[in-house]
Amino acid sequence: MFEGRRINDLPPHKRNVNTAFQRYALFPHLNVYENIAFGLRVKNASEKEILKRVGVILIRRDIKSKKDIF
Repeated sequence: MFEGRRINDLPPHKRNVNTAFQRYALFPHLNVYENIAFGLRVKNASEKEILKRVGVILIRRDIKSKKDIF
């Protein structure tokens, strides 16, 4: 159940949920910003929307200063 809806029968690409791994699931060739933006690019979000949403995440997680770290 997700937000009161059964999602078991939905294919993964139609579920409005995702997994955020704590470790071992980052792309080593991408920096922090690009790793966060990856899923949004897969969903064809605009670069303006990606910049906005990744910025919010970086601020909320207090890692804005680390966005360029590999």
